[in-house]
Amino acid sequence: MAEQKVNLNEASREELARIVGIGDECAERIIRYREQHGPIRDVEELADELKGFGDQAMRHLREQGIV
Repeated sequence: MAEQKVNLNEASREELARIVGIGDECAERIIRYREQHGPIRDVEELADELKGFGDQAMRHLREQGIV
């Protein structure tokens, strides 16, 4: 069975936290970012705008097909 991809604009904090390499703290940052700036247009925004969301987190997202 294929794994369902996570929509960064619709996922709950819990769903985001389950993404390998994200965890609770980054999930909360993503939620706050969405609330303040609206939908994420490109996942690269996260690396540019969120403290602590760097190369390792981006690598995990790419490996999971989220990017």
